[in-house]
Amino acid sequence: MSADTPAEPFRILVVCTGNICRSPVAEALLRSALGRVAAASGDSGWLAIEVSSGGTMAMVGRPIEPAMAAALGATELEASGHVASQVDRDRIAGADLVLGLAREHRRDLVAMLPSASRRIFTLGEFARLLEDAADAGTIELADGATSVIAAAADAAAMRRGFAIAPDDPTVDDVIDPYGRSPDVYASSASTIQELVHRIERVLLTQVVAA
Repeated sequence: MSADTPAEPFRILVVCTGNICRSPVAEALLRSALGRVAAASGDSGWLAIEVSSGGTMAMVGRPIEPAMAAALGATELEASGHVASQVDRDRIAGADLVLGLAREHRRDLVAMLPSASRRIFTLGEFARLLEDAADAGTIELADGATSVIAAAADAAAMRRGFAIAPDDPTVDDVIDPYGRSPDVYASSASTIQELVHRIERVLLTQVVAA
């Protein structure tokens, strides 16, 4: 690659079932978190990281569920233009990090493209393993947004089999609120928000350390 050729952006793909509730919220919150990391580090490269979402059984063409948007609030969610789309093998292959909102999504994604299994997590699993990698000091220090997030994703993958698994595996699932009460929508949105904030905190510590 010549010096004049721009590096490929790091790509994050977030996946749920219909792509109208959980994954568009996670997509928007991750993009917002990367913006805060960019501001804290002074590195605009964080803004070049691409975040998209899709569904394993997407309600193609549908916008985000109004109840989900309302649960999180307009100040946090910038997904008014969201249009649901289907996940396929090509989208998985083109992503550097794939985050399902529940274990069923990780299973479906790995079944679609087994060779990508190392870089496919649930959102909860990724947050947990990333924190474990940071505590263990196994995230390689790197300069630049793409290098930092790639090192973080690699470290999280390496902690599989070493980190203590939760007693209750369902903690890695974000509840599907579709068609349920406003309280369930609020709980689902709050869980996603908390997981994204945990990921953001680790990335910020890596930016400071570098």
